[in-house]
Amino acid sequence: MTFSWETEDHRVHHSTGETRDCSISGAFIVSTNKLPIGSIVQMEFFLPRLLAAGPGARLKTRGCVVRVEPEGFAVLAELGPSSLLHRPADAELANNGLEK
Repeated sequence: MTFSWETEDHRVHHSTGETRDCSISGAFIVSTNKLPIGSIVQMEFFLPRLLAAGPGARLKTRGCVVRVEPEGFAVLAELGPSSLLHRPADAELANNGLEK
């Protein structure tokens, strides 16, 4: 997964991490970055593919850091209908006349 956040001096930082736990309400991100509680984080999750062919989906959302631990941080995420879900294979399926 990738994520970005803005510091108090208005600089935007980008990094990568791994999800240790993920649910409809948030995630724990394993990362060496130590974000302060209350930081707003833009996130992009790369989900595994569910079908035998084609890439997995990507989920773009944002969240707020609610807990910090030595190995990473927990975010309360906006994972509802307003999140952007993008599957690169969707356009290809539509072009081939196939439906999901």
